[in-house]
Amino acid sequence: MDEAQDISPAQWRLLRAAVPRARDDLFVVGDPHQRVTDTKVALGAVGIPADQHALDRSHRLPQELLTFAVRLRGGSPSPGLVKGVTDLSAFSADRHGERPVVRAYDSQEAELAGLRGTIDAWLADGVPAREIAVGARDQRFVRAAKRALTGLDVRASTFQQLKGLEFERVALIGVAEGVVPAPPPEEPYARARALQRERSILFVACTRARSMLYISHSGRGSPFYPSDHIV
Repeated sequence: MDEAQDISPAQWRLLRAAVPRARDDLFVVGDPHQRVTDTKVALGAVGIPADQHALDRSHRLPQELLTFAVRLRGGSPSPGLVKGVTDLSAFSADRHGERPVVRAYDSQEAELAGLRGTIDAWLADGVPAREIAVGARDQRFVRAAKRALTGLDVRASTFQQLKGLEFERVALIGVAEGVVPAPPPEEPYARARALQRERSILFVACTRARSMLYISHSGRGSPFYPSDHIV
């Protein structure tokens, strides 16, 4: 089972009932830091005792992109799948690469023109269209991106729809205040959960890129940005 962090208790119980009990009967893979739902389940609580093996080395992301994504997410611990909490402090990559770029624009029109220029440049570099993705937090920005990229066979979708995929280069647009994150609830506990979920969704979108990440916004930028990456 992959994406275990987002499987609900009822789904786990169904899986447990469907698989005959035996030694090493289930192989489960998950990353609590990429949790994009409110589901927080310890496997033992749903009848699945498990041994945990933590992976702390990225063979896909360059160190610069990994560091940036971890800082966006906030680095706070997440409830683990087996016991206790997990954090990102020990994560590292086995190679170096390009530093992610964050671009600020005066208007959405200028931002979309910047997106088109960026994608045109990537294609001119010889990057196949299938290895490029454009992401946005909601469908309104996805539709705007598709209009800006008319004539180009480049994937454009929401952050959530990029989950589980990977591309050579990724552009994320509309990462602005009031959009990422969306206005959270007022109640303190619900607010904290909503903001952490929004950080995780952005973390997932950023980590779809194997080599290059471009992020843009118009107006005020998202409060999730590391301050030293805004240009």
